[in-house]
Amino acid sequence: MKILKNIFGNQKNEQQKATDKVVSNSNKPNKLTKAREKEFFKLIIDEETNQSETIQLYLNEFPELCNSVVSGMKKGIDGFSSLILAIRFYDFNTARKLVELGANVNFIDSSTVRENHSPVFFDFLQMTRDFIEWEEFEQVEIGFKLWDLMESKGLDYRQSSIVNDGINRPKNCLEAFLSFASIKYGNQHLLEPKTGIIKKGSGNLKKESSYERILKRLIESVSDIEIKELDANHYRSISGTKRHAYIEHGYVDPFILDITNKLINQKLGFEIKNINDESHIRKLDKEITRFANTI
Repeated sequence: MKILKNIFGNQKNEQQKATDKVVSNSNKPNKLTKAREKEFFKLIIDEETNQSETIQLYLNEFPELCNSVVSGMKKGIDGFSSLILAIRFYDFNTARKLVELGANVNFIDSSTVRENHSPVFFDFLQMTRDFIEWEEFEQVEIGFKLWDLMESKGLDYRQSSIVNDGINRPKNCLEAFLSFASIKYGNQHLLEPKTGIIKKGSGNLKKESSYERILKRLIESVSDIEIKELDANHYRSISGTKRHAYIEHGYVDPFILDITNKLINQKLGFEIKNINDESHIRKLDKEITRFANTI
């Protein structure tokens, strides 16, 4: 796995040190130009060097950068706010600084590449899932502190994604996380292809604990009506674009749906719709078995 810049950053080169000096020692009036804004964004997306000190210098000089939006750079990041950019590049420490300065914690991207647009909180949930899967639990804890801060700054759990592709439906934050996590926690609670019975593995207690903390908090934050509308089969897709992933990982690990169902049952006394529907398993039996026999 690639070592993340915000954990083990490389040393700055001489050119970057010179940039730091210009930012910190400039006698010119404070004026945030497009060129400086782009330089700031480049610092955030630098995956080779730990730029935290230089980022802080920019924020000291231009605190309004906390709500800047990328424009005229790479297509994949245009329309992202500084906060989305920091979160998507796994820099939760910079994200925290941006929120402290007043970054909009309910910003929805305007990317021309994305057909569907999501609140920044959805990006946070997705990147936190990655940290859990990579077992970077120190970063996960930093993420929970960032979540606390975002909540204190007015995080709106009622927001949903904006859908324009004609296929997907808008999701709330709980649905978004179920979509992100339901096929990601793999190979710990696999299904036996021939019988559809869950293999009782040892699991990973730290991962499971982190996922449960997130799910418990999301269930407490969304409305009961939204919870009642959950359908387990929405997170068991066998679409052509995802089928190879299901086959490779022995199909979906049921832990995420199981723990969500348990928490909902404890809170509201009912189960998720279609939680016991196993027809999707039988549809993939032959494909999974064929793949397993080639290993």
